[in-house]
Amino acid sequence: HDATAQIEGNCAASVGEGQLDVGNVVARVLNNGMLAWNGNPNRYEVPKGSGHNTVFAASLHLGVEAGDDFRIAATAYGPAEFWSGPLPKSGVAPDSLHCKAFDRVWEVRREEIERYRQDGQTTAAMETWPYQIGAPVSDGDGIPGNYNLAGGDVPAILGDQTLWWVMNDRGNRHPYTGSDPTGLEVRAEAFAFSASGILGNSTFYRYEIKNPTGDSLMVYAGLFLDGRSGAWGDDYAGTDTSLSMVYVYGGDDADDVFGSQPPALGAAILKAPTVDGRERRIGASQIPPDDGGRLGWPSDAAGYHNFVRGLIKDGDPIREGGWGGGQTGPTTRFAFPGDPVSGAFWSMVDTGTGSTWPIGPESFTYAEPFPLMPGDSEEIIFALVWAQGASRFDSIVRLREGVTLLRHQRASLLERLRGDGIPETSFVLGLSDNYPNPFSTTTTIRASIPQRARVRLEVFDLLGRSVALLQNGDLDKGEYSWEFNGANLPSGVYFYRFRVDSYTFSKLMVLAR
Repeated sequence: HDATAQIEGNCAASVGEGQLDVGNVVARVLNNGMLAWNGNPNRYEVPKGSGHNTVFAASLHLGVEAGDDFRIAATAYGPAEFWSGPLPKSGVAPDSLHCKAFDRVWEVRREEIERYRQDGQTTAAMETWPYQIGAPVSDGDGIPGNYNLAGGDVPAILGDQTLWWVMNDRGNRHPYTGSDPTGLEVRAEAFAFSASGILGNSTFYRYEIKNPTGDSLMVYAGLFLDGRSGAWGDDYAGTDTSLSMVYVYGGDDADDVFGSQPPALGAAILKAPTVDGRERRIGASQIPPDDGGRLGWPSDAAGYHNFVRGLIKDGDPIREGGWGGGQTGPTTRFAFPGDPVSGAFWSMVDTGTGSTWPIGPESFTYAEPFPLMPGDSEEIIFALVWAQGASRFDSIVRLREGVTLLRHQRASLLERLRGDGIPETSFVLGLSDNYPNPFSTTTTIRASIPQRARVRLEVFDLLGRSVALLQNGDLDKGEYSWEFNGANLPSGVYFYRFRVDSYTFSKLMVLAR
């Protein structure tokens, strides 16, 4: 059948970004689907403080098949093909104001929630947590669907630091692949742990993929990685199908950065959707030469349709041997899946390919496709893992051991931090969500004041400009309501700040016509 048409909006390129830094990695995250690289110097420093950036660029790839139609959102170094913000509930394409309203990355750390547990003091990051657009919440007040910090609700973060954002691929035309939009919405999280060892040397990326279209889709989710073992130009790369991972390692034991101990970097699929009782695993990998030839990178959606299925860009199969373009070897969906440590099978080491073509190899990895029905969502989680051993091969061994450990400990790694109910504090404020939300003209804000206090209620746009002062003065104990009229304001996201004596609470609301 013909796929539902997906019309693009007129959004500007997203610029929001955040940074993971609690472990042994300092990693840039952007709300346009890209990691590390934003056109300025890249940032994925490991070990932290070393000045060595081991990821030059990385990015999420999402392709969909709907009937005979294939669409994809992908890039390598930009321009990006995701834009900030959820898709409008009306089904129309997002416009520039809509995307701009969500052009940020939210951040919360475990230490903030632990402090709240102890004394009830919140932070601005907790107060502005965007639960209305899907950011996860740990329920502390027993009322599902709301976000009441005073009642014990808190952001349900992963790890010791979580970055959260939402994006779509209908914000504008796809300048990199030339593809029509997939129509998907992605709620994204990046998280890390304040730890030593392999856990502190890893960062994690969870993508919740939602299908708001009317089509039944087959989804290909993957990650592009331009990684570094050490100095640029002498790295090899390969695929470990047993761990659903592509990885980069030293081409020799004489690296200009790490000397005789070049580390290894892996991009592993940590968790993927389950289909018919079996979890999806790696379905295809590519390590193409960046030469513009038939074995190189795709330049359009048709080429990427071949890539995600484990073919070279012109549709011919990958064949074992050389750079994967030989016409006589057995066919495969994976580039260099042999073991460089033991010398078994086909790797850059045993074929000599790397030594005759010294480059910084770029890798593409895709999970096996999974179905996504209209209105449904699925999640996929990637891990970037760094390990250093006594030699380049020992680094590969340690990387494999580390990824194996992470997979074994996956359930505990993906356990969200809970709020554990109302904190120990004498001040409990009953601040309700405004209703309706979203609203077209007016909405009502309600609160109960537990004791006489000085109260200020003010509404701001996302640039922090005050647009309405609804209350400023003393109030007795009791229940109150205020009506906010946005008839003369443009559509978009606003937040209201409720200050009661020394306590401050903030909530988001959406004006949509």
